[in-house]
Amino acid sequence: MVIFNNIAAMSALNETNKNLNKATKAARQLSTGEKINSAKDGASEYAISDKMKIRLRALNQDDQNVQKGESLLNVASGAIQSQINLLRTVKERVLNANNDTNTDADRAIIQKEISQCYDEMEDIAVDTEFNRKKILLGNAVTHEISSWVVKDEAVLVEDSSLDLIPDNFDSLDGQKGPFDTFGKAGDTVPYDGYNLKNISPMSLPGADVRQADNKLHDGTPNKANSIDIDLSSYSSVGTSLNNVSFKVNTPSYDRTFVLTTDTSKNYRNGASKINISGCTTAAQVADKIKAALSGDSYVGRTYNVELNGAKLTLTTKATGTGTNYTGSYDANGVSMAGGTVSSGGGTSGTNRTPAPPTGLTLGSFSGGANAVTETTYTEVKNPDDTVTKVPHTVTKVPAKQATATINGISGVTTGSGITVSASGYSRTYLVFKDGSSAPAYDSANGYWTVGKNYSGSEPLNGITFNFSSGKLTLTANAAGTGGNSYSITDGVSGSTATTIPVTTVTYQATTALPGSAIKNKQEGANGDTAHWDIDLSAYDVSDKIMAEAFIKEYVGKALSHSNYSGNYEFVDTGTTNAMDSIYKVNNATVIDLNDVRTAVKNGDTIAAAFSNLVKSKIGFSSLIMDTTDTTKVVGVQFNASVPGIDGNKQTISLKEGDLRAYTLDFNSVANAATLDKKGFRFYCATDSSQWVNVAFYNGLNDLDDKPPSGTASQDIDTLVIDVSGINNAKQLVELLDDKLGDYLDNQYKHFFKLASDPDNGKITIYDSRRYTLLNRSDYPNKQEKGAKIADGVLDNVVKDYRYLYANRLIIHHTDESSNNITIDIPQTTMDQIFGYSKKNYDVDHFNILTKDMREKLLGVPPDKGILDNGIEYLTDAQTLIGAQINHLRFADQNIITQNEAVTSAESVIRDTDMAASMMEYTKHNILSQASQSMLAQANQNASNAINLLQG
Repeated sequence: MVIFNNIAAMSALNETNKNLNKATKAARQLSTGEKINSAKDGASEYAISDKMKIRLRALNQDDQNVQKGESLLNVASGAIQSQINLLRTVKERVLNANNDTNTDADRAIIQKEISQCYDEMEDIAVDTEFNRKKILLGNAVTHEISSWVVKDEAVLVEDSSLDLIPDNFDSLDGQKGPFDTFGKAGDTVPYDGYNLKNISPMSLPGADVRQADNKLHDGTPNKANSIDIDLSSYSSVGTSLNNVSFKVNTPSYDRTFVLTTDTSKNYRNGASKINISGCTTAAQVADKIKAALSGDSYVGRTYNVELNGAKLTLTTKATGTGTNYTGSYDANGVSMAGGTVSSGGGTSGTNRTPAPPTGLTLGSFSGGANAVTETTYTEVKNPDDTVTKVPHTVTKVPAKQATATINGISGVTTGSGITVSASGYSRTYLVFKDGSSAPAYDSANGYWTVGKNYSGSEPLNGITFNFSSGKLTLTANAAGTGGNSYSITDGVSGSTATTIPVTTVTYQATTALPGSAIKNKQEGANGDTAHWDIDLSAYDVSDKIMAEAFIKEYVGKALSHSNYSGNYEFVDTGTTNAMDSIYKVNNATVIDLNDVRTAVKNGDTIAAAFSNLVKSKIGFSSLIMDTTDTTKVVGVQFNASVPGIDGNKQTISLKEGDLRAYTLDFNSVANAATLDKKGFRFYCATDSSQWVNVAFYNGLNDLDDKPPSGTASQDIDTLVIDVSGINNAKQLVELLDDKLGDYLDNQYKHFFKLASDPDNGKITIYDSRRYTLLNRSDYPNKQEKGAKIADGVLDNVVKDYRYLYANRLIIHHTDESSNNITIDIPQTTMDQIFGYSKKNYDVDHFNILTKDMREKLLGVPPDKGILDNGIEYLTDAQTLIGAQINHLRFADQNIITQNEAVTSAESVIRDTDMAASMMEYTKHNILSQASQSMLAQANQNASNAINLLQG
């Protein structure tokens, strides 16, 4: 059994196999140079080594990525440097063009070169590539920049519509809409918006049925006054009435008359002579007096003169108590003194010494301008149903005074002078002397003198002379074109006074017609005054509900009197309807019915509250008292301007008006977020190029630097309102009342006004002109359908929101997708370099053909020029690229360091020790040979034993 198994041989074989395996392993390590050739050589070492090999391959690729990224940035840097060089060339050309040695034609040639530079810079930005990738065109936004752009014409600000206003008109007045109009087709003048209609006063509560024709009633006749001049007591006419005088008073002028038989005599006081020569009776004299009084222009239109024998009766043509006034309606005897009076003598004019001319350039008066006015008309209905247009003139541009300037006064020859003439004034003769003395009149020489070095002002004969530093400025005191005709003459002419001859007049004395012959009866009397009544007996209650209904009947109605100017319009400031508090009829005195509401709340009756209010406002009104209780007010009456039956011709009229107005309801948009950057606009009815923008912003931020709106042809006013914090319509309307209301009252200073209704979230914009416009020739620029309104802001100053772009690239230099290097290459197209929005401008806008643009390109301190800003932009881009190149270089160095470290570590784990492996190989090779010998011997021994057994 032992021999059959050959244990020794088997042991020798096992050892042989072991040694052969170890020798083979050592041989593989020697051949590969690695001591770990498979996981069986060391499972953990194999895994660690394999991971390190993967990391080394990744690091090698990262290194290639970074080097490619650096190459890409170097290409971008070179391209941007070319753009910088081109822009520097452009600046040189602009500096050259801004020199006024160049003509416009020269500048046009220079601009061609500049345009080529612009094109080349744009081509560089568009065409620069790396591996067919455009590298100077951005794919990511790095910054948002906002700035104000001033356009030549207004444009609709993008997304600024509030969608509040109906789109009733696609276009109006050559402007694209949509619009709505203040007026309507059914207006008195279609689309004018202002309506005024006459309504019956019978529509008023309490109007008397007797007043259906609007006329006042119950006026009774007045009585005239009369004056008797009775000459019947005179029997000897020739001696007793000769040289007798009397005076007749009229409201306009007092006339003196003298009875005379010799009309060649002179009488004082410009007395009218009544020739009584040939009269033998007092009746004949009275007849002469009648003819003289009736034919006198003043007496004849004041009195009717009647004759009854020797008695004259002068009856006033006017009636009433006013004819009893002795200062206006009277007659009395007057006596006049005789004697001789001499007049004249002395001299006329001035003895003036001549003065030589100054030799200065005197110039002439100019610049005087008349005021520019606007006249509007209010239509007033007369008692005979005709219409009178009452003018109202407003000064729009004040008048200007004419001026003239004379330089070099301090250097003129002493004793020389000038003559200045102003229409309607004496001439001013001015002679210059040494020193600085103020103007003074030299009576001995007949002219004014002034020091050549005087400084100050002096008004002389319609002109103000202003002396300052050797300059004389002459200003006409009266403004207007008349001052342009004032003149200046060099030198002063001489003159000699003239002698006035003495004249002598001899006056005849008169005696007064005695008071016994004259009787002023003072019998003028007033009749009853006509009136028009509002009987409010039915409103003798203190009822709030009834008071509201009563107020509603009156509000918006305007009462007028045919013989008194003006209208009296009832408004209500206590209502939520904003327009009920605004008067609508021109030249109206406001009567606020809210006072009635307040008085009724305090216990007054409606009748008393209303009547007392009207009495306090209307001068021709009076109270109607209860016939049974004289302390109780039950109505108000409107009285005629005069007592008597003439008052029955006078009338009371009632009007109702509508202003051109537009109401906006903000309840659907009243919060800061919805309102932000939105708004609306409204247009003046008489100028389609004039409008107001209301622009809302949720926080003003940089809006303080917003340039003023408006172009050469468009009168645009833009009101910016900060709506931050607005949460409801009431808050918004209160804000608009404060901001827009103040703006229209104190800054815009045109015709628009604002009425607000905070409780209901509404505002009403109205035109304060209380007359029709579209039918008038004095408004040549009026709109085709009057005032209009539109959603959105239409402005020539718009907020430009533009973006700075960069080409954002990923340089992958790690094992993780999210851990890499991001590089930004700024986009360098011309819009980015010059900082403009392509939707507003193109590069051709930045030319050198105008002085304004040349200054913008070069810069006006403290502002930088567009070119310097562009060079700075490119330089910053170049700096950024340089910094990113450094970043990639540092990253590359780090990758190399990592590669070296990982390679070293992996070598330690995996690389074989050649000497040790050779010794191991040799050792196991020797051992395998020995074990093979032992195996052979064991097998020989076993074979011998078997042979013995067989034998």
